[in-house]
Amino acid sequence: MITLPFIFALNEPVLWDLHYCHAIIPPNLFKRNSMNKAQFVELVQKHGEYSSKAAADAAIDAVTSAITEALSQKEDVALPGFGSFKTAIQAAKEGKVPGTDKTYSKPATTVAKFTASSVLKEKVAGK
Repeated sequence: MITLPFIFALNEPVLWDLHYCHAIIPPNLFKRNSMNKAQFVELVQKHGEYSSKAAADAAIDAVTSAITEALSQKEDVALPGFGSFKTAIQAAKEGKVPGTDKTYSKPATTVAKFTASSVLKEKVAGK
């Protein structure tokens, strides 16, 4: 087996297996960064110019509680420049467990949905 180093645009080494003609990609190459709540509170404190992390945390809790309450009452919430939250009815369905003859039924339920605004989509895309 011959492997050649190949540099991705992300400057991560990728090995190409020429015998099987496929890339051997390191598992951390496409790992997503995620922000926990403490980091998010710090970010909100900085952008919102809150005097303390507790104030920023209270603001986050107030916004999420208000959105949750509105959605539980089947109201839509639109935040211009960010997106909109809506509820939708997910239909009941019957299914089969793969590899067995067992079937299951899932009742209809109401789910929350988020649609990003065009402004948010452009910012995320880097435009």
